Amino acid sequence: TTVLLARLLSLRAALAGVLVAVVMGAAQARLGARVGVLRKRTAARSEQRVARTKEALVAIKSIKALGWEDRAAGALRALRAAEAASVLRSQAIKAVLSSLFFATTSAAAFAMFATHRASGRTLRLVDVYPALALLQVVRQSVGKQFSRACESAPECHVTVRRLQRFLELPEVEAARGDDADADGGGHGGEAGRGAGGEHGSG
Repeated sequence: TTVLLARLLSLRAALAGVLVAVVMGAAQARLGARVGVLRKRTAARSEQRVARTKEALVAIKSIKALGWEDRAAGALRALRAAEAASVLRSQAIKAVLSSLFFATTSAAAFAMFATHRASGRTLRLVDVYPALALLQVVRQSVGKQFSRACESAPECHVTVRRLQRFLELPEVEAARGDDADADGGGHGGEAGRGAGGEHGSG
């Protein structure tokens, strides 16, 4: 793309346009990393809110008996507000990412054509439209795909790590089943010994 733009306009103009596109792509990468941090923070706050809600439901009789309904509801509302604020920040960054994507072509075109004119050359209509088309190619490759990767990759990484931690937890149900089998075997042995003792007495 840079070579084609240099053949249409000039090397300086092509480098200026591509450099602006690359800089905006780097800004999108930086914001995408911030989205990953906010996603992790939102997940932690969601887990905290769910845990507090579970505790409140388990102890609902004590809460009602002591008249702590307003205090418990206020604590849950505060946790929910913190979670919503984190989600709002994440959506705001995603909106900025989309704005950078749509502004990439305009900013790169302005830098490229301004550099071309500053070099003392004239702009011809037969060169402007092909140059804009090539910038669209740069936007689709560097802007759209790279922006989507910067936005989705951190969220995917956080989600996979959470799933991995969940799958690596000990199997509580299996342990309970083993304990139940052991208890059953113990009761069975005691019953057998009791029955044997009765037969022996007979």
